[in-house]
Amino acid sequence: MLGFFQQGNLRLLSSAFWSNLIGLISIHHSFLEQINFIRASNAIPKSSTRKLRLLLIPLAIFILFFIIFKIANPVFNDLITNLGNQIFDILSNLFVDFSILKVLFLLLGAIVILVSLVKHETSSTVMKVVKK
Repeated sequence: MLGFFQQGNLRLLSSAFWSNLIGLISIHHSFLEQINFIRASNAIPKSSTRKLRLLLIPLAIFILFFIIFKIANPVFNDLITNLGNQIFDILSNLFVDFSILKVLFLLLGAIVILVSLVKHETSSTVMKVVKK
């Protein structure tokens, strides 16, 4: 849905999916650029450290109480262990026939198609502007 919201002219679900995936990759790229900029300036803004503390402190408290409750309550410990085993079984059955080469080939084809579509759309937009 995010791909359709970002680019309303998309018609295929697969195009929207790959558009969203490329958007996610570019978000991570811009995030890494911002981290490099912060490292280069040797100054972390106070708002960033505040947001980090607001995230890490409650997470640490939750993990601490989770571990204490898991140790103290054998029923909860059994439930969490069974849940972990079930999740592991589901994921291991899901990737039994997983071939990384097939996924990479599919991803490469999708990227080539999207790049050609974006270039075609960009060139047609430029041509419309030039004609005006």
